[in-house]
Parts: sequence; structure tokens; C-alpha cells
Amino acid sequence: MTPLPKSASSLADLFSAPRPVRYTGVECSSRYLPMPDGTQIAIDIMLPKGRESETRLPILMIMARYWRSMDLRVPDRPNRALIGPREPVADYLIGQGFGMVVVDGRGSGASTGVSRYPFMDEEIADYGIVAAWIAEQPWCNGCIGAFGISYEGATALRLASTGVAQVKAVVPQEIEFDVYADVAMPGGILNESFMHAWDESNRRLDADKASSLFPLLVRPLIKGIRPVDADRKTRALLMRALHEHQNNTKW
Repeated sequence: MTPLPKSASSLADLFSAPRPVRYTGVECSSRYLPMPDGTQIAIDIMLPKGRESETRLPILMIMARYWRSMDLRVPDRPNRALIGPREPVADYLIGQGFGMVVVDGRGSGASTGVSRYPFMDEEIADYGIVAAWIAEQPWCNGCIGAFGISYEGATALRLASTGVAQVKAVVPQEIEFDVYADVAMPGGILNESFMHAWDESNRRLDADKASSLFPLLVRPLIKGIRPVDADRKTRALLMRALHEHQNNTKW
């Protein structure tokens, strides 16, 4: 990963004098990666615009359950990172010299397959395969990290268990370490309100509809899941994915 500047001896020093932006603009592309069982995993690849072709970068991963990226009813922002339902940190990190890969988890977004339960073995294995693929790309310097909040933080944590040597660091934030004890049954009491809201949100997302948990003013701008580049005209694989998602476990 990128080291601290020599002048920064602490985090306080680093944030009182933030590093200058190295790049302005983002080059975005998306594609499917096939898994050994035929499941197609959708990923967005975002790299700094204007980098030298031989430049290799540390890559940060986000592994999403709630869509990696959205199609909007307004034009894409030029030279900006693709939009997903998460904090807008990608533009800053890419400007600092990182690349980013954002993944739709198995059974969600534009990825095919079925989600039987959160963080199932096949889902986590997929992330390891994606990380190993990233490590082989000419734009990766062999250092991969992952971060996220809530579900995406938990997938970052679990990426570290896949044994991919190039995964050097993960930053799991506000995570569900034990889904049963932390979320579903805290203290042995069914967290019914949350479970119903989470289930209703997932059902909408898996049907290509904006979640009722998204901000009210944002929802009318959302068309649905962003297909990968090669599927934008026909949306055939996206339609296949949405059909398969109807077999996801309901809560």
C-alpha cells in the first residue's frame, strides 16, 4: 500500500496536511468474471485517468450486496467514479493513486447465481477468485486491500480468509461479525423490525427496484442496476441474473 509521507509522523500530521491530488479523473469499465461453477460475477474497474500505461497501482476492493453501481436517469458525471449506494470515497482514493474494483456479490446486482444466506462459502470464494484475478492484471502492483461499512465491511473482513497472498490489508467498518447474535437475535430476542425492513429492501433490489431504504429524494433518479459494458444493449445476462435472484432466500 502507499506509505505515509515522510513528513507525517502520525495520523494527526497526515490529516492536518492532506496529500496533494495525484490524478484528476477516472477511467471506468465493467465486465463479468466467470466462476468455476459458471456463475458470472459483475465488477466495475476504476483507474486514475492519465496514468502511464506501465504504472501499476495498489487496488482497493468493495464487495457489495446492495448493487455495485446504479443506472441513473441523469447522465453519468464525466471523469467521476461510478455511483453505488455508498459513501463517495472512490474519487478521492483514485485521485490519491489507488485503483478500485467494486463487485456485485453472487445472487445480487448484475451478478448471476443465488444467495442462500449472507456470506455463504461460495460468495466468499468468489471474492478470493476476483482478488486473484486482480493480482494478475497489468494495472495492479501486487497489493490489494478491501474496505466497507456494514455488509461491505463484513465481506472485506472475510476476503482476508481466502488465502490470496496479495490481499495485504482490510478495513471492516461497523460490521456484523455474527449475523445471528449481532443482528437477527440480539440477546436472544428476534429483531423483527430490522429483519422485515432488510428483507423488503433486498426483495426490491433483487427485482431491479430502488430500495425503500435509499434516500427519498434519490429514488426517482434511479433506473436500476447498471449492466456491465458488454451487456448494456441486450441486458440478457442482467435479465438472467434477476430471474435467478428470485430464488434468493427470503427472510
